[in-house]
Amino acid sequence: MFNRQEAKSRAKVSMRANYWKTVLVAFVLFAIIGSGAATFNSSASTGIGNYEAKYDVEFEDENPSKLEVFIDSLGRGLFFALFFAILSVLVFGSLFAFALDIFVFNPLEVGCRKFMLDNTEVPAGLMNLLYGFDHDYMRNVKAIFRRDLYLFLWSLLFIIPGIVKHYSYLCVPYLIIEHPEMNGKQAIEESRRMMNGHKMEAFILDLSFILWLIASALTLGIVGVLYVNPYMAGAHAEFYKQIKIEG
Repeated sequence: MFNRQEAKSRAKVSMRANYWKTVLVAFVLFAIIGSGAATFNSSASTGIGNYEAKYDVEFEDENPSKLEVFIDSLGRGLFFALFFAILSVLVFGSLFAFALDIFVFNPLEVGCRKFMLDNTEVPAGLMNLLYGFDHDYMRNVKAIFRRDLYLFLWSLLFIIPGIVKHYSYLCVPYLIIEHPEMNGKQAIEESRRMMNGHKMEAFILDLSFILWLIASALTLGIVGVLYVNPYMAGAHAEFYKQIKIEG
């Protein structure tokens, strides 16, 4: 059975033994988690047809000069050019952010989890951050992307299913670190099996940090960066190690 007090106690010990590196890695990890998948669903609806019809009637009624018609057409042309320029920036910006999330942040998350996992035994080095890039890069990219995609789809079914599946897939990064033979689908299936009967324990573990999270919010995130984030990340690694032993 998972021992929450032991996991948190061990997490504090390992954090203090390698404090500044743990703080840095946890900062990167929680920044990645907070960024999520950069997806934009932008839709703009305009009444251009009505706009044109209105002014066509007014031009006919007022019988404007050719110069006035030319200036008005030029103004509308500049407006549409500016509109499509802004739209293009948003679209390409969204695609860039999406690619950055998949091809950089996903393997970087694996590296952060690798650091936290190793740090439970001995003070880990920052080179662990590159683990996801130089060990089966595309497998790491695809595995974390599959997990995030599943979580996104489950979250469309309202909040509760998304939270449940978040805990179901909690072990995925650790599994692809410790089992090079696993692909993303296998890691998700194994994580679901391992978390069967442990999802509530993981939820209570996170809930036990609630006062620290409030303190972090009241200090504009300072307590979170310097204490809560590395503490929680270490506790999650300890959680995985405990339930792994149970099989």
